[in-house]
Amino acid sequence: MSHPVHIRQIAALAAQNGWHTNSMDIKTAFLYGDVEEEIYITPPKGLEHLITPGKVMKLKKAVYGLSQSGRVFYKQLIGQIQGFKSDRISVKSATEDNCIHIIRRGESMIIVATVVDDMFQVTNDPEFLTEFNDYIKERYVCTDNGPVKWFLGIHF
Repeated sequence: MSHPVHIRQIAALAAQNGWHTNSMDIKTAFLYGDVEEEIYITPPKGLEHLITPGKVMKLKKAVYGLSQSGRVFYKQLIGQIQGFKSDRISVKSATEDNCIHIIRRGESMIIVATVVDDMFQVTNDPEFLTEFNDYIKERYVCTDNGPVKWFLGIHF
């Protein structure tokens, strides 16, 4: 999760340079990640009828409430962001906050700060940002919230 101080610094940088802001939300984020460990649960209340009494269920996907879910989704999302890299596009993590990625193509730049399933984005090239967001939308069900008005309880 990006630190709120870093998000405010990115917002200040965008305001200072007249860059565009954007916010995206990935729906049912944790369900995109596959769990690596073997995890068994008893059926949730109301679903007991789905399995034989005395049996348990094996999780294949990370679910909300599972302690590993955030880490599993983070690794999945970072892999997708890194996958946007090409011979013309570079993707680097910030050294202070590995939930912030800087994506460059020539003079065009996008800064993406992730907070669980939300992305705070600033760019000097809205067309490049649209290209990146289309790439993300091919991989996840997302809501593009447009220019940032509220993020993490902060009014911009």
